[in-house]
Amino acid sequence: MVNYGGKDERSKPDKKEWRLMSCILKRNNIPTYELADAESSIMEENSDTDANDVLIGPPTFSYLEGDDNYNPKAEPGQAFDNVVLNITCNTGYLVKSKDKSQIFCINGIWSEQITDCSRSCRLQKDPTVKYTCLLKDINHRRECTDQEPEGTVIQPVCNLGYYTSTPLPQMRCIAGSWNYPAKCIPECGRLPLKPENLILNGPAEERIPWNAAIYRKPSKTHICGGTLVSPNVVISAGHCFWNTHRNKPESPDRYIVSLGKQYRSFDDPRDMNSQTTDVSFFNRIIKHQPNA
Repeated sequence: MVNYGGKDERSKPDKKEWRLMSCILKRNNIPTYELADAESSIMEENSDTDANDVLIGPPTFSYLEGDDNYNPKAEPGQAFDNVVLNITCNTGYLVKSKDKSQIFCINGIWSEQITDCSRSCRLQKDPTVKYTCLLKDINHRRECTDQEPEGTVIQPVCNLGYYTSTPLPQMRCIAGSWNYPAKCIPECGRLPLKPENLILNGPAEERIPWNAAIYRKPSKTHICGGTLVSPNVVISAGHCFWNTHRNKPESPDRYIVSLGKQYRSFDDPRDMNSQTTDVSFFNRIIKHQPNA
């Protein structure tokens, strides 16, 4: 494994730590890695190697000889019929060109120009946001990964059921961190898609996360529905909590609220994403009188 990234490119390499590796064509046509001083960049005379065949860094490397031999402790100066360099970077850094993390030296020539390591940003994805990485050189986009290299630009948008008052600006990976964390807020009371009738082989039922179901303890009997209007407030019909014999509301601890349910039964296994909580208190109960 070659591990040579993770150093600030603006700092001067330590002469004793950094080396140049050159892939040199020998008389017997066996490619060899030889060390040269980081400042003098000495290469063997009559070599077919040019400046593009140089690796800067404090590397160790693995090689494959034939098809089934592997040696992670190979050192510069040894010769093999075929050499494969697997390039990795220190924590917090990524190989600049992901498609060049493995390169080959055949007959003294690198299959690709040896890439560098660059700083990276860890993307902790928020469930309210959809992330799309923008490519610099062409007008294309790709799916973002959990770790993105320095300079990555992300266009975040709110997932269905969430919103922001203004469009989310682009996120940028700068000096190992994102310039800001994108986040959206729930859009309660509005369906993300137009609901359709459920028929055989038709579309699945819509998710309505603000839909609340009220259950009575301890039997967990469904008695009423409700609507989530803020992170901790549910509105429901006042008669659901009214004791007609005592002419006053029941104690809040006799009720359970379940959010995001699609099925009436309290323990229905199909409600995998529902959230359940106890009722803390009744803020206000308005008892309506029937029309005379």
